[in-house]
Amino acid sequence: MGAVRLLTVHGAKGLEAQCVLMLDTDAAGQKAETMGALVDWPGEHEYPQHFVFLASESNPPPSAEALLASEQRERKREELNTLYVAMTRAKECLVISATQPGKASSSASWWTRLEECVADLPAPHDASTQGAEQELQMARILELPVYAGASADASSDASNDAMHAAQNLPSPSTPATRQGEAMHQLLEQAGVIGPTLAQLRASGWSEARVSRLAREFDLTPDAARTAARIAQRILQGEGAWAWDAAIIDQAINEAPLVYQGESLRLDRLVRRRAQAGQGAEWWVLDYKSAPAPESQPQLIEQLRRYLQAVRLQLGHEGAVHAALLSGDGRLLEVHDDGTVTTTKGAAPSAAPRARADNTAHAKTKAPPPEQGSLF
Repeated sequence: MGAVRLLTVHGAKGLEAQCVLMLDTDAAGQKAETMGALVDWPGEHEYPQHFVFLASESNPPPSAEALLASEQRERKREELNTLYVAMTRAKECLVISATQPGKASSSASWWTRLEECVADLPAPHDASTQGAEQELQMARILELPVYAGASADASSDASNDAMHAAQNLPSPSTPATRQGEAMHQLLEQAGVIGPTLAQLRASGWSEARVSRLAREFDLTPDAARTAARIAQRILQGEGAWAWDAAIIDQAINEAPLVYQGESLRLDRLVRRRAQAGQGAEWWVLDYKSAPAPESQPQLIEQLRRYLQAVRLQLGHEGAVHAALLSGDGRLLEVHDDGTVTTTKGAAPSAAPRARADNTAHAKTKAPPPEQGSLF
């Protein structure tokens, strides 16, 4: 697309582009805060260990000096984490930009940290001499919308969420939807932040992480543990390959698309690497914590629409598939005609396909899988 997308670093998490331009990297550091509060609340504790009001960080009382020093170390670490996120959004080209300051800054900016590692760009050529081959390709998907989580509890909540999803409306906040959002966050961060994928598949998330999840999403401890168990089952299940770098070469979380004037959101969009005799394949994956998502016509119709939208945009790059990843670890491929192929391991199911209207083909077995497919 012939446009530049402007995003914050946090807004670009989980996304990539061929070329990324980081602006104003030599900005002045954060000034000492005034009239603030310091909170020491370890993730494994149910309540804060310390809570201190500060009139000024530049002149803290002796009793708060150690806590303030710890807070400042955490800020520096978070700054470096943010810098890492910003730099790793670029696939091929990373451009660092800064303006010449009027006076030298005493704080370490991103520019000063990277200055010795980068090379100056030559002056741009005249526009009339630039060939089409020099034009930069920008990523198609470069923004993160608010995720509307799927229901994880009662069937009535699941039906309501499916209706909101099919109509692209945000679901009302309930314990069930917040549990779905918590599960979704864990899957989005799996293998990127915290334990490795192998550790998560074997042992799941720590109690400290689950406790923090409960606070962030206003869940009971049991609901947060359930969200973690569902996420672990998905990582262990038939769709586990969608996080395997040896199998996929591109992955985008919370991928937004516009299709027929409607904004759509994809939980995870991955591309399977090309294999001998077969090109690359795109897969649209939708997490569902609700029981038996294949029996809910609204969810199937929603994924069919996702499939059509992605095929329109990426179909020229190879085959496009769509599947539900259910909370019990199954991978359910949704086809253009609204049928669903259930799988067991890597083998195709011999059972009749279920349609979006909950009927089935009479005396018809699922067709054999395409070469190289999981189904």
